Amino acid sequence: MTEYTEEEKKIFLDATNRRKAAGIRLKRIALMADASQVEGFNILYDSWVERWGKRRALDELIRIMSIVEARLRDRDNAPKKIPR
Repeated sequence: MTEYTEEEKKIFLDATNRRKAAGIRLKRIALMADASQVEGFNILYDSWVERWGKRRALDELIRIMSIVEARLRDRDNAPKKIPR
């Protein structure tokens, strides 16, 4: 188990108190993936976190996944072209 310094513990406690004050409840997401997929995801996601911060990076991920899902559904539900 990792031991945290008193300064690190205070940082975590302050963040927890800010979330509580803002009414934010955190949940965990877990994905099963190959090592290379995890590495690729982390590289991309880390760059988004650097660019936008953690909250917006996750918002953007969900937004983009929603757009892709909508396009796939449109494609799947589109009338099939009749070969001539």
